[in-house]
Amino acid sequence: MSKWFGYKLTVPQKVKAHRGSCLLIPCQFTSERLVGSSPVGVWKVGSKTGKEVSRNNQSLDIWKNLNVYLVGDLKVKNCTTLLYGIQPNHAKKYYFREETIPYNFDEFVEITIQDLPVIDTPAQMMEGPLVTLSCSAPAPCADENPSIRWDDLLNGTVTQNETTRADGNKAMVSILTFRASFLHNKKTLICTAQYTVGSVNKTPPLSTMRTHSGVSRWTVSHRSS
Repeated sequence: MSKWFGYKLTVPQKVKAHRGSCLLIPCQFTSERLVGSSPVGVWKVGSKTGKEVSRNNQSLDIWKNLNVYLVGDLKVKNCTTLLYGIQPNHAKKYYFREETIPYNFDEFVEITIQDLPVIDTPAQMMEGPLVTLSCSAPAPCADENPSIRWDDLLNGTVTQNETTRADGNKAMVSILTFRASFLHNKKTLICTAQYTVGSVNKTPPLSTMRTHSGVSRWTVSHRSS
């Protein structure tokens, strides 16, 4: 909690992103003092007195190769920030400050990088019943949700939807349903998450494709007769 009553920053404790993709940091703050008519939002790295990595929409220091957009309205104490081009060296703790308020918030957000989509599979499956596998990848930015694909559908069906995790972060989840067979024993299954990364306004269109794969192997047990 902040030391001064009435001053608090509300951000998720941790946010996850894929390398090269975008990241949305939800951010709001409260203060006893009114925000000035020309507010300035600053993000700092490491500590509340650390180096500045952005000032409004200007990227600095280790964020210098990122596109930074302060999409929230600071006049109503919304400091939500959108970052494009996240890389592993950005996995650190960050502190926000609004310059017209004489206070450094104690709260911080930690960025973590998830390189691979996550496949959730049972360690062992019985031959015969329907089996459900899921593959998920972070989806922090609504205009750049990943497209998730399996290299083999195993004669099954796939559904894909957006979900909100327990930590509040959004993810795309692809669910593969198939009937387990002895033919699947020691099968290697690859799930690929593909992002289209571009400019925030999409005009002119400028994008590159980033692909990350998750791999899972499992054992299928035979039913006893």
